[in-house]
Amino acid sequence: MQFSFTQAVFVCAALFLAGFIDSIAGGGGLLSLPAYYAVGLEPSLAAGTNKLSVMPGTLLATVNYARKGHVKWQKGLAVLVGFLLGMGAGKVISTVMENVLVCLLSLSAFSVQVFSKKQEQPDSRLPYLVAAIIGLSAGLYMGAKSPELWLLVPILLSVILCLNSLDLASAALLGSLLGGNVGMRLLHVIDKSIAQKVILFALPLVAAFVLFGKKTMEPKQRVQDKALLPVSLIIGLSIGVYDGLIGPGTGTFLQLLFISVLGLKALNASGTARLVNFGSGLGALMQNFSAGTILFTLALPAALFNMLGNYLGSNLAMKKGVKLIRLLLIVVLTLLMLKMASDTFPQAFSFITDIFTKGKP
Repeated sequence: MQFSFTQAVFVCAALFLAGFIDSIAGGGGLLSLPAYYAVGLEPSLAAGTNKLSVMPGTLLATVNYARKGHVKWQKGLAVLVGFLLGMGAGKVISTVMENVLVCLLSLSAFSVQVFSKKQEQPDSRLPYLVAAIIGLSAGLYMGAKSPELWLLVPILLSVILCLNSLDLASAALLGSLLGGNVGMRLLHVIDKSIAQKVILFALPLVAAFVLFGKKTMEPKQRVQDKALLPVSLIIGLSIGVYDGLIGPGTGTFLQLLFISVLGLKALNASGTARLVNFGSGLGALMQNFSAGTILFTLALPAALFNMLGNYLGSNLAMKKGVKLIRLLLIVVLTLLMLKMASDTFPQAFSFITDIFTKGKP
């Protein structure tokens, strides 16, 4: 597929702006994906190309936040390494072998945690091993040619039983990986438009909460300390289901929940949301590679501009802090509201567009 220089510049500019916004408040996909549609890519090719072009930028923003101490990334990295290995293995092993391995790995993760607790001086490396094993089992499941739904049960059970070996970021990351798969399955069961209407009703309330709440961006822990990890897992699962079912704005919702429920500071919430977003996007990216739905000639230059936007945006967020994050959260929520309204009520938006473009309905 051939593109003009003007179209390439348009996509790269859109990806730069998307990366800048996404690194601060999430929601970059509201700009990047439509840019690919605008130059004529079909939906599956646009989604795959967009995923490749934004993932390096999300990783760069995550690293940038981590360098300044705003992300506890170590256990999240262990999960991702295991997940990638599992995804690779899941492509080549049989279904029966995959079922056995997932169950054995889930049991192994719990066994390592029990062993760690029984030691007088627990090895500090064991929690990372637990995180990697659970990530490996999740990757095996996600990488399988035809994963069976019941396999989610032992994986989720191992996460719940091993929560003490995880931290907030890795728990939310694992939740989002599993929730994303559930969300994609729900696409075939429920009417997506119903979910969109529910969220469209809730978005103005969320926007008002951010806009008019004087202490919206102040960390507020609404759960007891012992409930932080379970709630972080639930947040990851919920946002993962939303991501698989609907998509845009996952990073924005993660940040708001991290701040207003778990009590993370705004910058910590922003950095942790980037880590969770990067992890949850890996599975989709690997599937796009397998399906061949990536246009590399456009994705790679766009990725460079997206990385630049993420780098500048994350640096600016760390300099300007809460005020900038709050402003861009409101912008993203407004864009998300308009996007969902246009998807849910296309005829009304077409009527409005005709008035502005033609001067009459």
